[in-house]
Amino acid sequence: MKYNRSVLSLAAALSLLFGTFCMPRTASGSEWYDIRPSMTDEVFFGVWDGADWTVAPKLDYTANERMARVGEYAAQGEYVLAARAFFDYCKNYKLWDPAESLTAAISDSGASAMIAEQMFFNPTQGSGDYLTQATVRGTQWQKAQFDVTNFVNNKGTFGFYITPLQKADADVQISGIGGGFCPTLTIITDGNYVQLQPIRTYTLSPGSRADDPDTLLARQCGMPYNSDSKMAYFIFDAEDYSRNVTAASFEVLVKSYTEDDLTLPLGVAHDPDALDTSWKDQVQRVYNYYGATADEFDWSLPLDAALIWNESLSRLDFIGPLVNSYVETRDEFYAESAIRLMLDLFYDHGNGLSKYRYTGSAAALNGGGWPNALVVAVRVMGVCPRLSELVKSKYMTAERFAEIMKNIFLTAEWLRDNDQIEVPPGAQEIYTAYGPRGNEVTYMVKGILTTAVVFPEFAYAEHWYDLALRRIEWYAGNCVLTPDNAYIEASPHYSRGAYVTLIPFLKYVPEGSAVYESLLRVLLPWSEYNYMQSLTPAGDCVRYGDNPASGAGAMFSDFRSGLSAILKYAEDDGLRYFYSAGKEGKAPAETSKLYPVKGEAFLRTGWDRDDLFLFVNNDKGVGGHQHPDDLAVVAAAYGRTLLADTGTVTYNETAGSTDVWMRYTTEAHNTVTINDQAQAFYDNMSITNDNDTHYWTTQAEFDFWQGNTKTWDGFTHDRAITFVRPNYWIVSDIIVPEDGTRVNNYKQNWHAPAHFEIAGNKGRANVIDASIQVVQSDTEHLQTSAPIGYMWVDALKRLTYMRSEKNTAGQATFDTILYPNSSNDLTEVFAEKIVAGANSTASKITFEDGANVTRDYYYLSYQVGGTFPVGYFDKYSFDGKTAVCETDAAGRTIAVNMAFGTAVTEDGADLVRADRVAENMTVEWDSNLKEIKVTLAGDAAGTKIRIYAPRGTEEITLNGELREAERDGDYCILYV
Repeated sequence: MKYNRSVLSLAAALSLLFGTFCMPRTASGSEWYDIRPSMTDEVFFGVWDGADWTVAPKLDYTANERMARVGEYAAQGEYVLAARAFFDYCKNYKLWDPAESLTAAISDSGASAMIAEQMFFNPTQGSGDYLTQATVRGTQWQKAQFDVTNFVNNKGTFGFYITPLQKADADVQISGIGGGFCPTLTIITDGNYVQLQPIRTYTLSPGSRADDPDTLLARQCGMPYNSDSKMAYFIFDAEDYSRNVTAASFEVLVKSYTEDDLTLPLGVAHDPDALDTSWKDQVQRVYNYYGATADEFDWSLPLDAALIWNESLSRLDFIGPLVNSYVETRDEFYAESAIRLMLDLFYDHGNGLSKYRYTGSAAALNGGGWPNALVVAVRVMGVCPRLSELVKSKYMTAERFAEIMKNIFLTAEWLRDNDQIEVPPGAQEIYTAYGPRGNEVTYMVKGILTTAVVFPEFAYAEHWYDLALRRIEWYAGNCVLTPDNAYIEASPHYSRGAYVTLIPFLKYVPEGSAVYESLLRVLLPWSEYNYMQSLTPAGDCVRYGDNPASGAGAMFSDFRSGLSAILKYAEDDGLRYFYSAGKEGKAPAETSKLYPVKGEAFLRTGWDRDDLFLFVNNDKGVGGHQHPDDLAVVAAAYGRTLLADTGTVTYNETAGSTDVWMRYTTEAHNTVTINDQAQAFYDNMSITNDNDTHYWTTQAEFDFWQGNTKTWDGFTHDRAITFVRPNYWIVSDIIVPEDGTRVNNYKQNWHAPAHFEIAGNKGRANVIDASIQVVQSDTEHLQTSAPIGYMWVDALKRLTYMRSEKNTAGQATFDTILYPNSSNDLTEVFAEKIVAGANSTASKITFEDGANVTRDYYYLSYQVGGTFPVGYFDKYSFDGKTAVCETDAAGRTIAVNMAFGTAVTEDGADLVRADRVAENMTVEWDSNLKEIKVTLAGDAAGTKIRIYAPRGTEEITLNGELREAERDGDYCILYV
């Protein structure tokens, strides 16, 4: 990497970095599209024969006096006057209050200007991948500068792309890494002035990629692009220079093909450092219809584009940025574009209203108009509230408003009966019936409710309203929650959307009514803490499955705000404590939690920022958005996520792409891959979890979970997780093949939002203000390496991850210690396997903290069920499932943790012995062996426990309460 460093005053540096950029003010595609009605005026306004409505109107003319006036015109067949009266009513007299509570403010005038010019960035909500723009003019080489201050901070490796706004038959030339003027990123950080040059530049076109040419090329042509289109990419490594950035500018030399103004938008490279980057990877992020007429603008899926096009544009996601920019500036430029683009979608699809849901490649046949219930509902949820502002625009006429209202009506009706679809004969491969499923049924309900609440003037509003609320009666148990009150989909981020956006509707439901109580029954499972459990102690969402990687789902985002809405309706001290970061309420007594039906467990020390947290997923067969990631874990501590799922960037299906690697390989998740194959993939919405949770127990000092996955053909994979609270976890894997003679390849993978550094069989990832050590104990046949992977943190990053690999016949095992370090914890961890009994494993774990050296001794029986034989590990023995014995610097045993056993001995003498199997027990001795603390889980009433106490006992506590104990020589006897 090339760089120069000097110190400048901030004011002087800023004056050098940034200029004034021009913004186009006239939309190039401002031709108004002809209106082709979704339905006739007769059908919408009704037909009156002098005695009765022979065609029932879609509007309620009894709502108020002004709506009655609309009805009078309709009864006379004066539909033009009826439309004008209806528009006048909605513009000047309608109460729009509900709109404010149902829409969030998103504004980025730069992105909005591009959208108005018909250049769409994905996601188009807010700025998306759009950063900024520069304007150049002339056919001579000239500098183009881009202000990227708000993007660069804490980014590490990232990329930009430049693509022209204007369509042309000629290329824009841009200086590359080997050109006469190298593209330069100038950063002011901590008072230093740093200049960086790209580590890679390339030109990307459909079907080709040219790396590091002297001159990069960029061109926009075709609608939205064709084979001659080009985008110029610049990849930077600013890992050492992107902290505390106060200003940043990107500068390149550009040679235009025209003497006119040329607008150059700058965007974020989707997959900046991947060697296999394809056009399809990147072009899903931007679609350019600059200057398109109604006939040229095509809503269907472009060739070589990702399916996300169908999802994003058909939702009309861009309406939000356009309307919010219009509200802030009152510039008709934004309103005109919003109305025009909305009507064009209705023009293309108003008469093509289909009751069938297109899937896969068949979605292109539908042009994105009605792809599924979720997309259609999101569209109506975005359009309905924002019409309160668009009716103020000079571009909103009565005719245009009537067409929008007709389409909204048809949308609500589509959502109303879309769960009653009958698939046409012979069309099963093209159509699939819509049925209850996770967030789709959630949005179906919300779409109908939004329409009914915002437009009670519709004659069907009361029917839609009642229907949606009746559906809520079966909503929770059948569609959204599993019987143990876990969110049904394999993506906890989606539960936020399922709950939070339903809560505002409570204000429109009579308190105490049956539907009010039904709605609360859907929302109150939050009181069972499932949503709260799915957040790390710092509020970061546990990202697994299709949890979004970007935007609101980015790493280190605080999701606790989602709790504020439910706290308005259900007071709960535990929720309030977590929501307020401990400032209000009371910490929940429950910490670790198993959801057995969903197949997920959360192991945590508490609810404060620095607490330790681990999530294990084993949810095959439950919910949608799944990845092949059974038995994968996510870990957090000291306010940071330390082991993470790699995330989901988009739904790009290009073979070999980074997106496919992240979503469809087991290697991209924190679990074991067998023979380089992914786990069998299930997309089963029913609650039929065939994986097993063998053991689960929790108490304040010790947690233990064990389960297996049945997603491997010919293999059984068990994973056990032992949590030695409050310090670290031990993960033990055993994979047993049906064919014990064949040599198989096993890779255990660990991913962090930072690079893994490997030393021997130990890895460390240093995340901001914290780190995690991953230490292998079971090292037979083991090789550890650091291959390159990808993870979305605050951008897509190319990161090394830790891979521990074995090639062996018969069963394969891994014992792994996960030890998180705070910024002031210098402890180094080492581990070695020690001899244990048959069908078991054991390790000696050493902790070195300066002059202090302490050790723990770990034992696990691989046996599942039945009575456990006695196992021996170093100087200890144990007759149960798992145990960890802790020693001090002098080698004295200071704690025994055990689960599903009766006795632990040291050198043949009892340390702890119960007269019946203890589910989970920890015994701790103080340094003088006089004070004993016993923590016990499960129903242990009547249990007699014999505890080593050679010097007498001054105090003994059981689960925090002072207890009396009998003396028996060197032991004390505790009766539970």
